Amino acid sequence: MKPERGFALPTILIASIVLMMLLAVAMRVSSSIKDSIYDLYYNQLAIAARDAGIAYAGGCLDLGAGKPTWDSAGDGGADALTPANNCAGTAISGASTYLVNTSTVRTTFSVPRTPVDSGGYATQIRATGTVQLLNSAGVVYRTISQPTPPALGSVTRYAVTTLAGSGSAGSANGTGTGATFNTPWGVVWGTDGNLYESDVYAHLIRKITPAGVVTTFAGNGTAGHVDATGTSAQFNEPELSSNLDASGNMYVMDVGSNYIRKITPAGVVTTFAGNGTAGSTNGATPTTSSFNNPRSIVFDSVGNAFIVDQNNQQIRKITPAGVVSQFAGGGSAGGKATGHADGTGVAATFYTPDAIVIDTDDNLYITDRTNNEIRKITPAGVVTTLAGQTTAGEVDGVGGSAKFNAPIGMVFHNGYLYVSELSGNNIRRVSLTGVVTTIAGGGSVGGSSAGSANGTNQAATFKQPVGLTFDDSGNMYVGDSGNFLVRKITLQY
Repeated sequence: MKPERGFALPTILIASIVLMMLLAVAMRVSSSIKDSIYDLYYNQLAIAARDAGIAYAGGCLDLGAGKPTWDSAGDGGADALTPANNCAGTAISGASTYLVNTSTVRTTFSVPRTPVDSGGYATQIRATGTVQLLNSAGVVYRTISQPTPPALGSVTRYAVTTLAGSGSAGSANGTGTGATFNTPWGVVWGTDGNLYESDVYAHLIRKITPAGVVTTFAGNGTAGHVDATGTSAQFNEPELSSNLDASGNMYVMDVGSNYIRKITPAGVVTTFAGNGTAGSTNGATPTTSSFNNPRSIVFDSVGNAFIVDQNNQQIRKITPAGVVSQFAGGGSAGGKATGHADGTGVAATFYTPDAIVIDTDDNLYITDRTNNEIRKITPAGVVTTLAGQTTAGEVDGVGGSAKFNAPIGMVFHNGYLYVSELSGNNIRRVSLTGVVTTIAGGGSVGGSSAGSANGTNQAATFKQPVGLTFDDSGNMYVGDSGNFLVRKITLQY
């Protein structure tokens, strides 16, 4: 018996050691999974931060004096959590720190108690896995759901359906297929939880509820340039940008008259920039400056506006003080040269630039349509090619090995660029390192077939898809211009 007892003890020890090793490995695996969840969560924070006009860089929210407050339960309590992600070395103190706590991520931020920003908005993060944006009265005006991380090894599915439109050109209001559109182009998700769409040849801005109820939000259907409220306003071939400003205002590129219009959430339409004459003059004010076929606009973290001035082959900049300048493209100061030269500022060239978006570090991204490329511009104006080549095609890959076919629309969401192809009839996803993947459209893998078939991933078809936007739950919406439809893409696991 003694030999048996003497043998049993080492076995228990060995088993314990093995168990501890397995637990250590599991903890390391769990840590890597958590790291990916942190990345996802901070991307969502970045989106919410940009909506609220807060600077975000390097995983850190700029919550200085006078900035909005991030809160979890509203109790002001602070715990020593790992990892702690504090901005600029700010100290954790119970008097000024609110706890950010979800079922998957915990961290703390030192923030002021006074929830005030330039727009009078506060922000609050609840422990329920959602981001809630509150106004100064404490009323929630937008809720952003945290996406559930997929199981390891799962296959991502993008289910394409039709939200609204009959497939025939028109401007009839109605529900779902009972409504008609006349070349739906730009789309943007509003702060009120509704989708907004620009009907280019109906000269209207339409509102679509999540249930597919379509109404006219602004414009009277007659081409013109009238600043007014709602249906008293007039547009001339309007194209909605997929980007809002920090106050939730929408922007319309009035392509037919070279104006850039602003629409408040209440439907008040004003002229933001342009004098109605095609040109490239940097005037004393935005409205005395001229543009030539403006296509898209986006705002950086300090309020500068960047506009794609397509026929001038330039990216124009308007400062918060109203100073207009040529930021990049054109080949030279005042130039309008076409090409695909990388370079700094005006030395770079584009060829039919279209959509513009911005990431959380204030880098700009452009769909360079005729070049079939996605271009990147740093805050210092350095232009590079992120993905694509001048030869058109439908090839997934990395950087210059990938091919696009007339990339036109684009939206930035959760750390990725999503791109629509006017001629390729596909929706592509591009990582910020240039990895290109086709997620929907084309009718088959590598295809570019036009159609209106609903389905999953590349079994679905589009016809000249243009505008892209995401709602607060991670659903994508597409202005399917050639089909006169508004489509919805739902992420499935």
